Amino acid sequence: VVISRSGENNYENLQRHEDAAVIVNATPVGMYPNTGVSPVDLKWFPKLEGVLDVIYNPARTQLLLDAEALHIPCANGLWMLVAQAKESAEYFTGTSIDDAAIAEIHANLAAQMANIVLIGMPGCGKSTIGALLADKLGRKLVDADEEITRLAGKSIPAIFAEDGEAVFRDWETKALSQLGKQSALVIATGGGAVLREDNRLLLQRSGTVFWLDRPLFDIMSTDFQTGRPLLTAGREALERLAAERRVLYAACAHHRIAKPLLEQAISQIEEIWKGARP
Repeated sequence: VVISRSGENNYENLQRHEDAAVIVNATPVGMYPNTGVSPVDLKWFPKLEGVLDVIYNPARTQLLLDAEALHIPCANGLWMLVAQAKESAEYFTGTSIDDAAIAEIHANLAAQMANIVLIGMPGCGKSTIGALLADKLGRKLVDADEEITRLAGKSIPAIFAEDGEAVFRDWETKALSQLGKQSALVIATGGGAVLREDNRLLLQRSGTVFWLDRPLFDIMSTDFQTGRPLLTAGREALERLAAERRVLYAACAHHRIAKPLLEQAISQIEEIWKGARP
């Protein structure tokens, strides 16, 4: 069944197709730079067995994020792009190419395009691990806090002091949105980046999210850099903060890295990255 703006089957009578087993989005809705929107509400289709979005930038459109949330198997359009290129190459060169090349090229392209996103409590090592990981993989490291400072035109402590945390969180969402539109980055986020659902979706949409789950006593024994406003309230407040955020880190992350100690954490992330690319 083909759904169009007008005609017998259109967006006004989708309910008649609630028995659909597979949905394919062949529209540009949700494509970069107009991300965060979906052409259809998947909850209308209780018998869905699969969702395909022909869009491949971003790697996870809102439609695919919705499918993942409902535990429906899904895929983006990168497979189709590669298979299409393979057919075109055969047509123009007259040379037969083994279908196995499609999977190999797809994996390489997916790895090149998607970001590696690091989340976790302040002081868990996101910046340090991110820098070493970026160097090892030949990628650019970007720090979300530095992007916030650049966009706001003032330091993070100044934003907290002059404007309050709510304004800081607004700048944080803008920064994550900008970073998510880029490719092949290692992104180190702030500890509270997961507090907003919009932010969690932005992070998941931009690439593969790794939670650096460092024990709290390790974090508390670290000499913090100055300018971390939420880590100055003492042990009890930090423990409460960590308990609240663990649930959000777990919900946002694709992979959890327990006790992330430099080289071990980098090796773990690299191993997962090579075997489980988006």
